[in-house]
Amino acid sequence: MTIVRRLRILLLAALAACGGGSDGGGGSDDDGRLRFGTVAYVNTECREENGVFTARQTLRLLNDDGSEAVVARDAAGPMPAVGLCRLLGLSRSGRASVVGGSFQRIGVVPDGSGVIFEITRAYSILGLPRLPEEQEGFFFVRTDGSGLRRLAPPSRDPSFRLAADPGAPTGFRTTFTAPLPFSPDGRRFLYTDLGPGASGQDGMQLFGIDVISGERRQITRLDPVELTDPLARQILSPRFLDDDTVLFSAVVPPDPSYRAYTIRTDGSSLKRVIAPLPVPDGEIDPSFQITGDRPASLRIFGQIFVFDGSNLLQLTGPETGFVDPAQPLLDANGGRVFFVGTSNVLGTNPAENCQVFSVSVLADRLRQLTRFGGPEHSPNGCNAPDVEPGCNIDTLRQNPETGVLIYESSCNPLGGNPFGNQVFAMRPDGSGLAQLTRAGGFRTAGGATEVELPGPFAATAVRH
Repeated sequence: MTIVRRLRILLLAALAACGGGSDGGGGSDDDGRLRFGTVAYVNTECREENGVFTARQTLRLLNDDGSEAVVARDAAGPMPAVGLCRLLGLSRSGRASVVGGSFQRIGVVPDGSGVIFEITRAYSILGLPRLPEEQEGFFFVRTDGSGLRRLAPPSRDPSFRLAADPGAPTGFRTTFTAPLPFSPDGRRFLYTDLGPGASGQDGMQLFGIDVISGERRQITRLDPVELTDPLARQILSPRFLDDDTVLFSAVVPPDPSYRAYTIRTDGSSLKRVIAPLPVPDGEIDPSFQITGDRPASLRIFGQIFVFDGSNLLQLTGPETGFVDPAQPLLDANGGRVFFVGTSNVLGTNPAENCQVFSVSVLADRLRQLTRFGGPEHSPNGCNAPDVEPGCNIDTLRQNPETGVLIYESSCNPLGGNPFGNQVFAMRPDGSGLAQLTRAGGFRTAGGATEVELPGPFAATAVRH
């Protein structure tokens, strides 16, 4: 009880200093247009007909002033159809396009001035021929489509993991990397690649690239480990605490479990973060989030917590009706935490579908911000976008200046997403919901299969 009381005092003082804690409508111009900043996404289209497969991908930019730009394209086929277009449609996730397509990692520079994207055919399960060396790698392009330049070669660590799963509708399970994380000043971004560890053996490492100079630097030197889960990655959730310090979750030998670490961008001062956990030396879920010197949100043992570095407060739990909350996101003003879950604790989610919730950092004033799904019970909640009934919400982001929330979802709240996924935006109180993309989804007609899905996507999401 002492920890909770002390944390409440600290958080109340912090909120009083910064004016946080309100639900805040905000996020709109005088004409009502949502100020979401810049959204970059890959639009993937494929078609299978008469045993022939064709596909094309387009990297597109959406700006909240209404302008749009196409900055890069790629195409595949015609080639023999083996059902991959249908599997992509069934996945209801444009992010799955990285498995067969060319576009991989993506990120928006914090000030919205440009986009970083990675393109390579090295990992395509379609067996696409490699592009010329100068056409593969990490590239920078301005948000108006100009100034395209190559920064570095592509990563030797795929942006996804794929494993067979006979129980899944597509027959596979897949995990993906998050949008590229940038330093607060927008100068550098992080990604994983292969590099030598302390013993000289190659393994997964953190690298950073300077957006202006293109300088590529290896940050970690971890010895490789064998992970039993084919979908697992040795390094997860890297992000900047400040311009020179990186936080990440990793399995660092000889420790067999995921732990949180910090490291300087020059590779020095690797330190394990010891957080106040509810059991001695407990494990941090690799999907944790932390945000500079403000109160931080994280996920431990499947529940959402907030802490200030020395004090911990649980925000959700089975007693509050949340058995699967995920994607904690601390509000830009530090007063609330957004997350997704399937609880009906407020009596407003009887189907127990995936919804966006928010709760104050003092563990009160719980709000359900979305009303997605119909009356039929959703058996798998946020975990299964490829089955019905039910839908998912993923890649939850917030514009740090306007507070607008941006995410992708297979839900269909506005009638423009019959069977697929789209990118949505809304104010932090759940009002002003808008569908930003208009992809056609999964369609079959006359023996042909057509799919159009957006993803992966990224948005401005760093305080600057």
